[in-house]
Amino acid sequence: MAESRNILYFDFETTTNDTEKAFPVQIGAELVRYDENLKVVVEASMETFVNFGVPIEPEAMAATGIPNEDLEGAPGQDAPEVLQFLELASKAHYFCGYNASDFDIPIAMNVFGPETFQNTAVIDPLRLARKMYPEFPSHMLGAVAHRTGVFKRIGNDYACRLHNALVDTKVVRSLVEEMLRERNCSFDELYIFQNQVIEAMNFSFGKYKGQSIQQTLADPAGYGYVEYLLDQDWFEGKYPEEYMAIRRLLGN
Repeated sequence: MAESRNILYFDFETTTNDTEKAFPVQIGAELVRYDENLKVVVEASMETFVNFGVPIEPEAMAATGIPNEDLEGAPGQDAPEVLQFLELASKAHYFCGYNASDFDIPIAMNVFGPETFQNTAVIDPLRLARKMYPEFPSHMLGAVAHRTGVFKRIGNDYACRLHNALVDTKVVRSLVEEMLRERNCSFDELYIFQNQVIEAMNFSFGKYKGQSIQQTLADPAGYGYVEYLLDQDWFEGKYPEEYMAIRRLLGN
């Protein structure tokens, strides 16, 4: 029988897209406790701007629509609003955010320290979406939420308000709850599935997009393409599922 779980859905809007240099400028979070039947028992929600004294870079400003003026007078690192987020994080069995494994979690560890964030497992619906919906032409949050009917369930106005931290958090929550229903599984089972290598998975990008990795490796030209990918520094970090599947199929 599944056990009750505390899930921290969260999202950062940041000063830059570089995780080694980024600081949060907006934090959105919902801590949701589900019982063994995945019914919501209790939840807490918070949203805040936060000012670490680091200006927002133009590229990040263009993506989020948050100007530096919005940070004037915003809480600093030790403010009660930030401490509230850290308190919610300390209660979680799982962290859950879109691309959180490669973006939000590394930033959280850099900014707030590793103590709260390094020992809690991460459910990343971006990784899940690439596995569950390889046929989708895009795996950006808005595209996946649209194709899975999330916006119809929570309101089409959410589609117009993405890149607001709490809006993204609520969209992610609805998406993950849909994934649980679709797979008829618990959070623990969803986490296990996320981290399994699917050998029959298809490429989600590039000249062989939609074709199985195994089939691609069987073709000399495809094998050469795979060798090219393995030589690229960006490949493992950007497409970890495909990278792991290839390594397993090649036996290394």
